[in-house]
Amino acid sequence: MLKATERYSQLKEQYEKDGIVLIKQFFDESFLERLETYFSLNFKKTTVMKECNEFLLEDEVAGLKLSYIFNTDQFIRPISNLTGTPKECIARMYYNDNTCNNLTWHDDSYAGAGRFAAIRIEFSKNDYIGGEFLFKDRVSEKQTEYSNLNYGDAVLFKVKSNQYYHMVNPVLEGTRRSLIIFLTHTTTIIPDDTIQSK
Repeated sequence: MLKATERYSQLKEQYEKDGIVLIKQFFDESFLERLETYFSLNFKKTTVMKECNEFLLEDEVAGLKLSYIFNTDQFIRPISNLTGTPKECIARMYYNDNTCNNLTWHDDSYAGAGRFAAIRIEFSKNDYIGGEFLFKDRVSEKQTEYSNLNYGDAVLFKVKSNQYYHMVNPVLEGTRRSLIIFLTHTTTIIPDDTIQSK
């Protein structure tokens, strides 16, 4: 599923230092194509922060299958090692469209949700203009920007209330597609509908 990388120690060091790291070609091509089959299904829309649409699969069985994929040891173990967190975590997925490109700085922590990290995976096969992903650490005041990501690239970043913030610039041309995975401690899980209703 995940591509092996010789730069594993460098990626971990950068994540620990900056709170964010870009992982090129995060998944192998066969797995990316497998994920694409899910995007042909129907999604139900939820709205967060009054202006951003996030989508969950309407088909609950398909949603469970996709959830299972991202909660297998094959996926969780390397991410757990990169983030330096226990394996006992749950990955929850959302699919974003262009409406999530014009959000102000926010931290995605949601009180009680137990989120400690997030992964944004690029699923745009065609080029688009704009949509830069910005991340900043309010303690160190360092800011990082990623743009023009390739299909299958991923950005892994820390989630911590009042410290790590991110935003996405508006897409000026084309369509930006991304899959968002939140890593959540199992002991602090609260229902998704509670999170989405805020």
